Amino acid sequence: MKKAAQWGKVENGASIGKIGTYGGIIVKDEHLGNDARITLELKDGQFYVMATSFFGSALHTTQHSDIDKANTLFEEVRGNIDETFADFPATSSFDWPIVSLATSLHYTWADICNGWHLLQSPTLSVIQERMPPDTAEIKHKHSWVRQFFYVLSGELTLKLEGEVFKLGPQQGLEIVPGRVHQARNESDGPVEFLVISDGISRETPFRA
Repeated sequence: MKKAAQWGKVENGASIGKIGTYGGIIVKDEHLGNDARITLELKDGQFYVMATSFFGSALHTTQHSDIDKANTLFEEVRGNIDETFADFPATSSFDWPIVSLATSLHYTWADICNGWHLLQSPTLSVIQERMPPDTAEIKHKHSWVRQFFYVLSGELTLKLEGEVFKLGPQQGLEIVPGRVHQARNESDGPVEFLVISDGISRETPFRA
């Protein structure tokens, strides 16, 4: 088991009130030494952006209109990070070859959708996601990251700038930078798929 540092306030709390990475005012900011950091920002006085980073690389960003839900997810992600560290060998050099859902950082989005960061680096990201029926992500685009969606099981609907694509098992679709897209599950069963990116994604919400 890897012994990590204890959670504490970034800059001993001095970061609160400053402008964060996503242009919002930081309202909550905690770190686990140099291993992990979770930041909650109030953006435009309307919604909260929570950003999670792991070993200096941004992993995931979510948006919430309700502070209670944002705080609940903040605590959940912090617990998931603790569980992930508990699975690391005490003298880990992070060079073991086998990756599984059990050893990957887990997160939730849209309350009931699940994701696992199988691999994360500045130049390559591999995420496995599971979406129950009648769920969807917000429409968004990435300024420079190229993505590839690949379905493992179920049926995934991808809306890509007015076009609709239905993907089944062993089918995939590339999303080039700058194109507005949305993943949806319009089927009667869950869908599991991989999202492979050539870098760390930065979601830009798109409101038509």
